[in-house]
Amino acid sequence: MSFSCTRVYEDIGKTYERFETFLGSFVDKIDLDVMTGHQDFANAYLPQQPLNSFLFPSLATTETLNLVTNPHKFSIN
Repeated sequence: MSFSCTRVYEDIGKTYERFETFLGSFVDKIDLDVMTGHQDFANAYLPQQPLNSFLFPSLATTETLNLVTNPHKFSIN
């Protein structure tokens, strides 16, 4: 079995592109906090730092998208 790091990174990139498209479909309608999870590219120690905005280039200037730490404190109004 052959292992290709290039293919793994391409797959990860495509996953983030699909996620960006998904977020873009409703981020202009609501405030949205995106928090890192246990399989994201973030520190292994808590608190995990937010995802970098370069992962979502078309949403980087969106004011309603908040890339937050894990854990994250928030309130629902």
